[in-house]
Amino acid sequence: MILTVLAVRRESLTFDEDDHVFAGYMMWHTGDYGLNPEHPPLFKLLATLPLLGRPLWVPQLTGRDFKAEAYLDGRDFLARNDGDRNQLDFQMRLAAGLFALALSLVVFQAAREFFGDWAGLAALTLVAFDPNILAHSALVTTDVGVSLYFPASTWCFYRYVKQPSWTRLGVAGVVAGLLLATKHSGIVLAPMLVLLIGFEIATALMADSALGDALAGMGRGDEAHKEWQIALAEAGQLDSGAQSMFVPDLESKLEK
Repeated sequence: MILTVLAVRRESLTFDEDDHVFAGYMMWHTGDYGLNPEHPPLFKLLATLPLLGRPLWVPQLTGRDFKAEAYLDGRDFLARNDGDRNQLDFQMRLAAGLFALALSLVVFQAAREFFGDWAGLAALTLVAFDPNILAHSALVTTDVGVSLYFPASTWCFYRYVKQPSWTRLGVAGVVAGLLLATKHSGIVLAPMLVLLIGFEIATALMADSALGDALAGMGRGDEAHKEWQIALAEAGQLDSGAQSMFVPDLESKLEK
């Protein structure tokens, strides 16, 4: 988080941040969700929370195409209310940076559950110092939000599959809903989970088949071993003690 703060403090606005900022503020201010419909509202609403309760100047909407309206009015909105100070922008970026912090915790907990403490620390280190995460972690865009909820949804679903309960199912459903409320590309979670279910089923069937083959092989080996002992006994190469030890019902078999 410290690296994120140091990085974004020196960065100017990216191309589409003013679009997301203005769209998010107008959702709070007027309930207008039409300025940025290509992205769901969750991330924009959370990132613009620091703007609430402030007497901000709002440009008049002119009925242009929604993309032109959001981009151009968003540029004017931030230029008029924040100017060169970047104070509002910095506060919104800090709010967005909480998603990167949550992503680090999810990766750590998931890796720790799968592979142990050291693996969790290694995964946390990779996330904390990943250049892509550092570059995008506190931008007011949807990238970090979807990066958080994709692994979180998969991990929660995995935990439900391994130990089903209504609580775990509810958590998995809520996190999947947050993913869909962050970015439309979250819809690909459904085929991902279907593939994971198919993989688990195939793995279980292969394990059962391998176990059955092993048990059958052990059974065949045991029968062959008994037949070998019977043949030796018939040839007179085993004493009575060895006969009873290897093949307890040897006498009945020899009589037959």
